[in-house]
Amino acid sequence: MKKQQATYHRYRHSLLPVLCLLLLPLITSAAGVPEWTDHNDKPYLVKEFTVDGAGILKTYTLAGNIEVQSVSNTNSVRVELYVERGYAIWSESRNLDNYRINILQRGNEIIASVEEKKRSTGLFSDRVNFNFRIYLPERMSTELKTMGGNIRLSNVRGDQMVKTSGGNIELNNLTGKVGAYTSGGNIRIERSIGTLFAQSDGGNINIDHSEGEMRVRTAGGDITTQHTRGTFIARADGGNIKGHFTEVGQGISMETGVGNIVVELPGEAGYDITASGSDINFRPTGNFSGTLNARNVEGSLNSGGISVVLRTSSGTVTIKTN
Repeated sequence: MKKQQATYHRYRHSLLPVLCLLLLPLITSAAGVPEWTDHNDKPYLVKEFTVDGAGILKTYTLAGNIEVQSVSNTNSVRVELYVERGYAIWSESRNLDNYRINILQRGNEIIASVEEKKRSTGLFSDRVNFNFRIYLPERMSTELKTMGGNIRLSNVRGDQMVKTSGGNIELNNLTGKVGAYTSGGNIRIERSIGTLFAQSDGGNINIDHSEGEMRVRTAGGDITTQHTRGTFIARADGGNIKGHFTEVGQGISMETGVGNIVVELPGEAGYDITASGSDINFRPTGNFSGTLNARNVEGSLNSGGISVVLRTSSGTVTIKTN
């Protein structure tokens, strides 16, 4: 009997490493941000509403992606909810009784949310993603939030606020006031006009073919703009900043701790330039008056006018005009 027990214990312990290796990919994938899906499967729930004039959409999901886009010539809002289960074989329950799903209308306000009734803490507790795909009128404001997923928003006009605790944000063809915040992902803004705020605690920020007042900050990534017009204020605590401008509004301010700064400006305008770094790369193509040396620039280009402030503690500052 003792011999059989010893054999059993040796067999059980020999299986533990194998079980850990088998479970590791499942645990890792469940903890990560869900990938974008084509939603070829049928939605778990669909609801449609009608709004009178410009409305507001408020969407929240505790785990999953949110994708919102407008439809031309409509005053209806269609909400599709897709449910993606994790490794259900290990789940504590096979149903969605632990989740509170609300998809409803209050006047011109549409609410679509998923919350937990009771927080699960076990290793093999439910791992369920609730992904929203929503179609709405072009004139509509939004408040979108996910605790663990990506957000896409496109082709709407109004006030937009998007936030994710662990994913990427993609914004395209927006008009109005826009705020985008992510704790650990990247932010991309394309072909948008208005007052644009973007902040990432650990990713890159890219702005392309957009205009207005832009204020961006990242704690652990790079900031890049292409074909932008307007006023631009950027800070990267530990990354590079690169800006290409076709027209400058009230001014430009770029600051980074240990990265490089590259700015390309329209050559016909006048600028008051202040720049500092470990190295300065600037060959004025117009009339420049002031101080220009290997570490600092303080002066006016083309008789001055638009404020340009560029600062890096230990990087190179490059200024181009075309």
